[in-house]
Amino acid sequence: GGAGQEAYLSDAFATLTSGYRISVDLDGGTFNGGSSEKYGLAVTSAEGISSRVNLFAWNWRPLANGGSLDLSNFDGSSNFSSEATVTSAPDTLFIERTATGWTFGSILNGTETKHYENITQLNGNNITADGSAFGIWSDLRSNTSTWSVSNLTIVPEPSSFALLAGCFSLTWVLLRRRS
Repeated sequence: GGAGQEAYLSDAFATLTSGYRISVDLDGGTFNGGSSEKYGLAVTSAEGISSRVNLFAWNWRPLANGGSLDLSNFDGSSNFSSEATVTSAPDTLFIERTATGWTFGSILNGTETKHYENITQLNGNNITADGSAFGIWSDLRSNTSTWSVSNLTIVPEPSSFALLAGCFSLTWVLLRRRS
């Protein structure tokens, strides 16, 4: 209850390492506090759970009809950067950890779009979150605003999963031929 910025983060999972993706389905809601209201995913380092140090959030802003990537206190200072890129209401938001940085994307009607790929900075500011804590983020400006998300998932990134599945298929064929 109540308006404000909320992050529901946990470090109970394994660290979000290269080749893994977190995603959340956006189920909609009622927003009464203006175009700044948003909700989505957040990633930080374990020490950022209570301090918001090294935190970034990948959000959807329903009333502004746009998505945004926000980095707040990412280097321990009060620095903040924001960049908007999503222009249609997505079904899902996702964040991938890559070997060289972070990828932020959305899925709409089964079509995946990567809005930022392999980035390590936003507006010249380094992304320092290590992925050891993550969860959902909301910024509601009204006591009567509601939002709903579902299906928070942590999975291997699709191309890694497909490669892994291909290895299992190949192994199955090889084993079958021997018998």
